[in-house]
Amino acid sequence: MTQHARAHALEAAGRRPRRLPLALGAALLGACALGVGVGAVITPSGSASSAPAGLGFLPERGWNVFQSGREATPARPATAIAANVPLDAQDASDGLPYSTLLTLPRDGIVITVGFTVGGEPLRDKYFPPRGLPLRIRDAAPFIEWGVQARPGRPLGQYQLRAGVDGHNVDVNLYFGTERPSPAQLTAAQRQLDRLIVRSAVSAGVKERALPLRPPSANAAAAAPGRIVIARSSARRSPSSGIGSRKSAGALRFRT
Repeated sequence: MTQHARAHALEAAGRRPRRLPLALGAALLGACALGVGVGAVITPSGSASSAPAGLGFLPERGWNVFQSGREATPARPATAIAANVPLDAQDASDGLPYSTLLTLPRDGIVITVGFTVGGEPLRDKYFPPRGLPLRIRDAAPFIEWGVQARPGRPLGQYQLRAGVDGHNVDVNLYFGTERPSPAQLTAAQRQLDRLIVRSAVSAGVKERALPLRPPSANAAAAAPGRIVIARSSARRSPSSGIGSRKSAGALRFRT
């Protein structure tokens, strides 16, 4: 989150009850517990990308997509953003696009996704196995450990968690209105359908490839041989008088 966006966040926090800082702290602690580092929420460190590097979005017509382009690790998740509006220049492509959310129009949609590698039971239990494409109808109508990003004009905020191909995938959907229309939900689903999650099975590549078995005496049996074409002549059947022919082009393999 940039300094400009952070100032907006602090201004919004000042208008909320005193318990908001506690909720905000819980949000960050919850994000860390689920493998989303604080740095990924606050500090911009990625770059915009127009094509996914195994984790991210292919753009639906009229949408802008961004991804961090890095490997997903528990300490530093990979991130992706898709929006049907231009991303505010104050926002980073791998953090919460807060400035964009503050000015999101009623028909605006922003989807943020965090990817971490699964394999830790305490974290994986929050991400039920699901197949692609993910379904918005499975999303919760709130973001756990989160707060309303725009209290003055509330956004529709939804969360969908999934375990996909060895990754824990955390999808947050933001709509410009608290109650998105069927048309908005359908548009968001079309973009979510274009989410790519590459398999996380990368460990042990060398072990799966090496060592290769050395040649043995049995390898000679697989040596190339000569192909001999055995032709047979026609003969008549004495009983029927009808001419019959055995296979005239039978192939035999001779070593």
